[in-house]
Amino acid sequence: MQELGRLAILILLLGLAFTIVGLIVGRLRDPRRAVRRALRAAVDTEPRPVLVAGRAGVGLDLAGGRVAAAWDAGEWRLVWPLAELDAVELIVDRQIVARAARGSGGRPADRLDEPDESAQLRFVFDDPDHPEFVLELWRPNDPARSIARDPEAALTEGRAWISRMEAILRRTQSTPPPRVQPQVPVAPEENGDIDRDDD
Repeated sequence: MQELGRLAILILLLGLAFTIVGLIVGRLRDPRRAVRRALRAAVDTEPRPVLVAGRAGVGLDLAGGRVAAAWDAGEWRLVWPLAELDAVELIVDRQIVARAARGSGGRPADRLDEPDESAQLRFVFDDPDHPEFVLELWRPNDPARSIARDPEAALTEGRAWISRMEAILRRTQSTPPPRVQPQVPVAPEENGDIDRDDD
């Protein structure tokens, strides 16, 4: 009877140990966490704001002036200077419905109909090699790649990001470059009052 009790306790402890190990492995292999780690490594700091959609994401380092993107659960990543970010577009069912852009090329998200096929956020860069990065905000029956399970929540998130990016682009555009003070040559001091001993 005593051995049966010990065996039950041993089985219980083993089950608990396997559960804890499973939870730890699950957290480490969570693609969203992997994307956040990749974005953090890309800019060497905690990027803010961050948007993670399934196995991909984008993060901004406003202090360092950089935009980072990661995909395939953080296996791949790119970093652009914030100055190369030209626009961010909210695309619903293959139509641009809102846009934040440098200059006067923006379009506010006035009225948004729920998507049937997809909702995406596209970041457009002044970079011939990597001109854009697209994040899936919502796709029907594909929660693993989407940021939200329901299209209304995805559109709300997309609209919030358009507003946020509009403010960031406006601020970076209106911030003048630091003024460089011209260097005025300094005349050497005259040593006429100093007596020299020629001895």
